[in-house]
Amino acid sequence: AFEASLSHTFDRSAQRYVFRVWHKYAQEVLRTTRWFKACEGDFDEEETSDGGGVLRAPGFDDISLLPPAISLQMLSYLSVPDLARCSMVCRTWKVIVQQTSLWSRVDLSTTADRLTNFSLMGVIQKCRPVLVHLNLRGCSLVSSVGFRAVGECHNLQDLNISECSALTVDAIQSVVSGCRALLYLNLSYTPIDDQCLRVLAKHCINMQYLSLSHCAHFTNRGLRFLATGKGCHKVIFLDVSGCDQLGTEAMWSLGKACPKLHTAILDDMTGLTDDGFRALLGECRELRSVSLLGATQLTDTSMRFLGRQASKNLETLRIEDNVWISDSSIRSLSHSRLRYLFANNCTGLSDQSLRCLGQCKHLTALNVADCLRMSDSGVRHLIDGIGSRLLELNLTNCVRVSDRSLYTLVKSCNNLTYASFCYCEHVTNAGVEMLAMLPSLISLNVTGCSVGDEGISSLGTNPRFKAVYLSECTEVTDAGLQKMCINCPNLEVLDISYCTLVTDSAMKNLAFFCHYMKTMNLANCPEIGDTSVQFISSGCHYLVSLDLTGCKKISEKSLKFLRRGCSVLKSLVVIGCNKLSVSAIKRLQMRHLAVTYSIPETAIVCSTSRAPSRMDQRSSQVSPYQQTH
Repeated sequence: AFEASLSHTFDRSAQRYVFRVWHKYAQEVLRTTRWFKACEGDFDEEETSDGGGVLRAPGFDDISLLPPAISLQMLSYLSVPDLARCSMVCRTWKVIVQQTSLWSRVDLSTTADRLTNFSLMGVIQKCRPVLVHLNLRGCSLVSSVGFRAVGECHNLQDLNISECSALTVDAIQSVVSGCRALLYLNLSYTPIDDQCLRVLAKHCINMQYLSLSHCAHFTNRGLRFLATGKGCHKVIFLDVSGCDQLGTEAMWSLGKACPKLHTAILDDMTGLTDDGFRALLGECRELRSVSLLGATQLTDTSMRFLGRQASKNLETLRIEDNVWISDSSIRSLSHSRLRYLFANNCTGLSDQSLRCLGQCKHLTALNVADCLRMSDSGVRHLIDGIGSRLLELNLTNCVRVSDRSLYTLVKSCNNLTYASFCYCEHVTNAGVEMLAMLPSLISLNVTGCSVGDEGISSLGTNPRFKAVYLSECTEVTDAGLQKMCINCPNLEVLDISYCTLVTDSAMKNLAFFCHYMKTMNLANCPEIGDTSVQFISSGCHYLVSLDLTGCKKISEKSLKFLRRGCSVLKSLVVIGCNKLSVSAIKRLQMRHLAVTYSIPETAIVCSTSRAPSRMDQRSSQVSPYQQTH
């Protein structure tokens, strides 16, 4: 009798749990279904619920009822002007906004075009004791008076004053003499000269990160101040990109000034020669990362010297557009501790380089895009050597690579996370089907490949996918996208630009299943219209970037859908959408949305946001592997 009673009690408990889970799931499905049915009508009626089925009373305040830690975390994503507005809502919000943890990191670059000395002094007066990170990028209206107030923040450790055209020696003196704890200083795109470097050499004793990118007014004399002064000798990160005025003597002075350098960014230095690079390497023997993008005069001599001097520490090497680098350079690095190699458009590299890289026991990420001499044979030798350790592989425009290489990858690269085979004409549906079998693959780029519905639908067998790029795959249709999206609920990035057979039906399925979508590129898909945008705005609430270039069916109704459904949208491109009026586009500026559009019947392209700096453009080129490591 006891066993029967125990069994009866257990059965009832299990049934109660099953019904509770089923009821919760049924409610979620019902809410989603009702939402999509409402989307097929108009958005004219205002929503009275919060999306979870709970009705909201007028004046209901969620923030005040949340735990303080959660409220602070939510408000930490707001800009300084938005925090100021929040403080005027009510007393509770004002108390939350005044918490010191919200003011340790202040970013004023979003208001750079209107930030004055008076405004800056007001912000600093509020958070001077707790301010640790301050970003003033592009604040050209701030003068020595404002920088004098910055110098009063004695606990400041991170300061970005790049693109501040009013920066002078007195301003630098005020900042570095007051902020003795300064560790990070960004002076890129500023008019600093030799006297400014002399001030840095005198006061910046604890400096570890320094950027002088594209500062054209300092010379070898200023760098000698750094070499002989007492400051800047602890610098481990140095960026002098675009400083073409630096010669061999200047590079030697940099090495003397920063003997503990770990990371050297020497991009866009077209005048950098083998002698200058060797002068730097002779003094900096602890280099771990070197970036030489655009340094087109370096030859195998520099690479061989780098292999001898930094073979024990070197982990990252970035080279680009260099026709003088050959297989000999890669051979000299084959026994180093290299973990990441970026050799884009180095046309002198061939399969022999891949064979040598197969001996790099620590290599986990490789980018050899536009190296046209590489083929399946070289890929096979590479995979045989380091296949199990490879996490990222970019073979963009390596036109000799085919499905045979993909078959080799599937056999050995079980840890491969990011793969790109753009414009590899011999990669077909069969190869993509094999790639879908890789258990760790989360990002795949097959732009311009001979891939259709058969290959795309096979990607649905891997639910881990977060980014898929199918641009210019003209054989892709709604059927293939639907099968992929049903089984890829975690998809965050999708590029189907120039897929001319994709219609509104595909967008409905995508919005229903892929709720975490953040970036979408639908450029030049002629069948995409307002209905697609309606479904996207109703299902993809986390969307940050959307490109609708050339979608001529898009009208002003789409802007209304986006305004109401995609509250976190930051970037919208509608070039060539001639049904949109300029007035309707400019109304989106109130939401701090960057809109790029074209004026009908003209060739003028406009934007409602400030153009990104070259430093931002360079940072956007960082690979997914580097972003996560």
